[in-house]
Amino acid sequence: MKKYLLLYKILLVGLPAFAQLNISSGAKMTAGGTVKINLQNIDLINNGTFTAANSSVIFSGNVNNNLGGSSTTNFSELVIAKDAADSLFLQANAGASNKITFTSGLIELNQKTISLGNNAFLNGETENSRITGLNGGEVTITVNLNKPNGVNPGNLGAIFTSGSNMGTVSIKRGHKDQSGNGLTGSIDRYFNVQASGKKPNATFRMTYFDAELNTQDENTMTFYQSTNNGVNWANQPYSSHDVVANWVEKNAMTSLGILTLSNNVNAPIIVQSTDASTAEKSTAIAKKITVGPNPNNGNFWFMVSGMDKETVATLFTIDGKLIKQFRVGNLQRQQVNEMKSGIYILKVDGLAPFRIVVQGGSNPTGNSPVNNGSIKF
Repeated sequence: MKKYLLLYKILLVGLPAFAQLNISSGAKMTAGGTVKINLQNIDLINNGTFTAANSSVIFSGNVNNNLGGSSTTNFSELVIAKDAADSLFLQANAGASNKITFTSGLIELNQKTISLGNNAFLNGETENSRITGLNGGEVTITVNLNKPNGVNPGNLGAIFTSGSNMGTVSIKRGHKDQSGNGLTGSIDRYFNVQASGKKPNATFRMTYFDAELNTQDENTMTFYQSTNNGVNWANQPYSSHDVVANWVEKNAMTSLGILTLSNNVNAPIIVQSTDASTAEKSTAIAKKITVGPNPNNGNFWFMVSGMDKETVATLFTIDGKLIKQFRVGNLQRQQVNEMKSGIYILKVDGLAPFRIVVQGGSNPTGNSPVNNGSIKF
């Protein structure tokens, strides 16, 4: 006989004595009406059928948890509300027809796929609460784009403007470092975009988080494109960018494919100097700021290259409060230690401000604690 569970109004599942909500094979769990299901420090293992209706499923608590099972779990709204250092690890594919809301904590793709409905979107992603997946996995959406104007499907961070009908557009966002012929590394974000329309002639803007920079220098990075599934990569210089708002844009793209961001090592070296004669003679070393690592845990170094004399570097908080000043010489490494979590701005006269991200330590990895019980349906 088939087993059913019908949930009405508000269901709070947050009992410390249990560590797993298990929908067993052949069972059906139906959320009737507007239901909030709060899984506090609880895995969801779906081997049966889950019907979401208009419910919200909230993963909360202060440990890592898993979403797994043999079935794909399709949510209406999925909410990640775990402590900042904790994650929801996908052990199976999932979907969302309405939205995925980020309050605190991470969703780790773990080589799995999240499929968004046509009108679904990511709600409130931030530096500290977002989708990640350094070992693989993607979040996807498919939409129709007819002459889009600044359209950001699913709020994934791929923004399109085009005077033509791009047709059916499939967008996949992943977070695995990209490499291949012509590319040795990238930020921890890429988009795989396939459009059915002929020659989309689109402006493509890609956004990113500082936590995804993966040692790339956002002041010099540009687009890299692969049209053969990541085997070969071509440098596609950007049209404009903003290192404070965290986006890079390219106009008049007639093909898309896989797109990511990386330092453009083939770009001409530009020396910033008020002395024209010096600028003509000094083309070997660009004047720039280098920070390592970035993001970091509060301990990092920086240096300024291409300088002909000692200068002052100033470190500010994101809201403009002065923290420290340093006198630095050319290629002199300056160590900075024990900074609190946050975003800082490093300013050197004659150079664009450089953003530094302090995350206060890495997120723990691995699975949730050993289950000491389960709720089965």
